[in-house]
Amino acid sequence: VIDPWSTFFGGNEKDLATSVETDENGNVYVSGLTGSTAFPATDRPETPELTIHPNPAVNQTLVNFTLPQAEHVLLIVYDQRGREVTTLTEEWLPAGAYSVPFDGSGLPRARYYLRLFAGRETGTVMIVFQ
Repeated sequence: VIDPWSTFFGGNEKDLATSVETDENGNVYVSGLTGSTAFPATDRPETPELTIHPNPAVNQTLVNFTLPQAEHVLLIVYDQRGREVTTLTEEWLPAGAYSVPFDGSGLPRARYYLRLFAGRETGTVMIVFQ
């Protein structure tokens, strides 16, 4: 079902996901088409980078991200059903590289989704706690 996916991950009625795949590290890859003209590729600003290490994790992991420019940053963790689990940070940050610890020791072993909101840009990665 694509509609809940597009609602949760910021798509719109002009987007069409044609394939969803995972690799051996639990990374999720979505491919498809978009008819959106909101951000033409030539005008789009550099987007924030987002990684998690280690992933999969046992109890703790480190969320690493870079901001190409100063932004209001919000890091939220969601469970597999899209319910908010916790907010890791919500603050205004200057351009640069950042690391935010995430202690998942009180969470059930499962897959979670970390979403980075930085200005008008977003990024999502899956976290696996074993």
